[in-house]
Amino acid sequence: MQENRALSMRFKKTQALFDNSSAIERENLRIKYLRRTAVTGKDESTHSATPYSRTNEFQVSRGESPVREPLAIIGIGCHFPGGATSPQAFWELIRSGTDATREVPSDRWNVHKFYDPDPKKSGKMITFRGGYLERLDQFDAQFFGIAPREAMWLDPQQRLLLQVTWEALEDAGQVVEKLAGTDTSVFIGGFTLDYQILQNYGVLSRYELQTNSATGMMMAMLANRISYVFGFQGPSMAVDTACSGSLVAVYKRIELW
Repeated sequence: MQENRALSMRFKKTQALFDNSSAIERENLRIKYLRRTAVTGKDESTHSATPYSRTNEFQVSRGESPVREPLAIIGIGCHFPGGATSPQAFWELIRSGTDATREVPSDRWNVHKFYDPDPKKSGKMITFRGGYLERLDQFDAQFFGIAPREAMWLDPQQRLLLQVTWEALEDAGQVVEKLAGTDTSVFIGGFTLDYQILQNYGVLSRYELQTNSATGMMMAMLANRISYVFGFQGPSMAVDTACSGSLVAVYKRIELW
């Protein structure tokens, strides 16, 4: 039991955007270090543990079963097309049945240059509508401690993730400074890297590469940038499984719960 308490202290600092009450912390420890056995009707809120094997794992005494506390989402940050930049605005967008798509904004690209109603036409697209976020070019780099020279090479996905992470922490009532240095983890689902393609396009692209190019456009940095900026010291992972990336990222985090 002495070692069990020591392990509890080890996990005491583990935090994320989830409810981390003492009950859940204890259960998180049990799930990882105790083995589940059959239920016999005894009080499941108490668990006597005995050393198992030669490792630091523990085994639940026969006749008891650990009870897993539910995982809680306590903060949300979001940016969606249609101006939905908060959970409330996104909910209203859904309730009203609003079509958040629109024609390609003129500052993105010349839609008439690429649009063609013939789906067989090579190098063309058959639609001129899509879901677009606003003000992608307006990023407060100084707020996140990023120098202007580095910010210009920063993938817009990294910029948005920093913003919504801050908003999620704020929505959860978390003090960012208190999370710095803790075992807070970051799991991100990613897919395309358009900014990387734009920087690497063309025969002269190698002359455009700068000191911050790699950290500004690599997939791993979608998660690592958040960990670095906010000082999180837990696992930091970007998951690419195409369309299921975000779902798999959540699943990978739950595996550690």
